[in-house]
Amino acid sequence: MRPLRAFACVVALAAAAPQARAATPCDDGLALADTDALHGAAAIELCDVSNGESAGVAAAAYRAGDLATPLDQVTNGLIGVGVFDGFGTNVAPRRGARMLALATGTARAPGDPGYASNFSKGYTSTPPPGFPADVPGCPTASNLYDAAALVLELVAPDWAQSFSFDFRYYSRDYPEWVCTSYEDQFVVLTVPPRDGSIGGNVVFDAAAQPMTVNAAFMTVCEGCPDGYADLVGTGFESEGATPWLRTQVPVAPGEAFSLRFAVWDVGDAVNDTTVLLDDFRWSSAPVAGPVTLVAPEPGSLRIGGASLAALATLALRRTRCSARARTLHPQGESIR
Repeated sequence: MRPLRAFACVVALAAAAPQARAATPCDDGLALADTDALHGAAAIELCDVSNGESAGVAAAAYRAGDLATPLDQVTNGLIGVGVFDGFGTNVAPRRGARMLALATGTARAPGDPGYASNFSKGYTSTPPPGFPADVPGCPTASNLYDAAALVLELVAPDWAQSFSFDFRYYSRDYPEWVCTSYEDQFVVLTVPPRDGSIGGNVVFDAAAQPMTVNAAFMTVCEGCPDGYADLVGTGFESEGATPWLRTQVPVAPGEAFSLRFAVWDVGDAVNDTTVLLDDFRWSSAPVAGPVTLVAPEPGSLRIGGASLAALATLALRRTRCSARARTLHPQGESIR
């Protein structure tokens, strides 16, 4: 994303407030090991089921990295899906009673049945065309391992002009493997693609970096701006994560489209990554193009879906953490 475009997206985001919508809890009581993809959608507050014309979820499926192969048809595939009522000691759902986890290893926390650290599930995937996404200035491998994806067919409400979702990215690639070919990726693809997306992917930082450990948002770690507390009890205590982030994406009123959340190991299957997803919302506020910012605290003042603090501190966060990570790898690639 060019700086001018990024600025335009932020201005558009700050200019219009989203339509308020009463929460409809639909994820209470879902089990950790639930593998029904419609329940996965419910865990992120997509509660309504569409008949193909009414607003909501028309279809849902868990897939491998090619976004076509059912996840239950690959070895250990469904261990990469989890429905959490919390993650570690300090991370709670953003809204509702649950949140969805997709992982290249086990979508579990220490102490959960099935948890394993750096678990190789033993399968590869043919990536979608154009992926893995290029990481500007860094090498990128082409082979995918241990992917997990949620593929949704959605119909937007006839008043909606955008939608948003919140996510967090935890990775054992941080900080040792910053700017190497081993950066696990989290992508969110829309079909048809949105104007302003990168190859259909709507999650990237202001420098057009896809969501890897090289992105500006890696600000949760020991010595990072957002501290260490949200790593406690997650299994990622020695690594790093993002804070809660919010991506807003334009949509046409009543539009039928596909939304595809995917996380995959890149380069090898050694280090694992877990992504938390929650708080999907439709909004009547238009946005100029996809934009990802630090999410406001629940109940805090929002301007177009972004908090004042998020708009004010994003540049400072990316400068501090990018400098720390690149100090460890001044020349980029290293041998794993």
